[in-house]
Amino acid sequence: MGLAYYVLASAETLGEAFPRAARYSRIVNEGIVIRYAIGKQITLALDYIGIARHSDQHEAEAWVTGLIRTFQQLTGTFLRPSSVKFVHYRDKLPSDLNKFLGTHVSFSADSDEFSFPVSVKNMPIVSADPYLDELLITYCEEVLSRRETPPSTFRSNVENAIAVLLPHGKPKTSEIARKLGISQRTLARGLSSEGLTYGGVLSDLRYELAKHYLGEQGLSISKVAWLLGHQEVSAFTHAFKRKSGQTPNQFRRNPTPARRGRATTP
Repeated sequence: MGLAYYVLASAETLGEAFPRAARYSRIVNEGIVIRYAIGKQITLALDYIGIARHSDQHEAEAWVTGLIRTFQQLTGTFLRPSSVKFVHYRDKLPSDLNKFLGTHVSFSADSDEFSFPVSVKNMPIVSADPYLDELLITYCEEVLSRRETPPSTFRSNVENAIAVLLPHGKPKTSEIARKLGISQRTLARGLSSEGLTYGGVLSDLRYELAKHYLGEQGLSISKVAWLLGHQEVSAFTHAFKRKSGQTPNQFRRNPTPARRGRATTP
């Protein structure tokens, strides 16, 4: 984590370290930004900038567990979150990861996030250094001021908004536009500027997710259909065969590259 880690390590308490993790996360990775909020719980969530969230589900797990481990090291304790949530679906986590987190993990959530009780904000940082702290804050602010806003593709933003809504059914454009904070007309124009349609993006995303889920042998075909927003397995089977030339069961037994063709909406 480099510079970003040391600016956390020089803080006096976790209450100071949490917002710093959010502010300076762009120094570590411009594609993933940490969002910080405090209410009944202290929550840190991951936002994806210009990258498709569904393309690497293990990265989300690595980021969350890595951050939790960082806060443990900062306090010299085995600090555990009160809750952990992930956007993607899993039947269960590996036992060693479950033991590390020490809490119930939710899947198919609205965001990748973890929370701590508000009381942990007063926990002292074992390596606190007021002099170094002032220097590092100044340097980090200089680094941020020189950073340009990372490029973001409209398609990635739309895909990320669709992915979290799919298990609840086929998302409407009105829902996606509202989630992105734009009008339906702006949504259509943004996709059109990249040569895309909403139906095509939805179809392609469902297909990519379907291939991933079908690789998980513990997931039944009916479960995969539900995760993709299909009310009936037959609808999923028809849509998948139209894209791949195979039924889901055939693909699971012998995966082959998709047939290329015009995107259609399942």
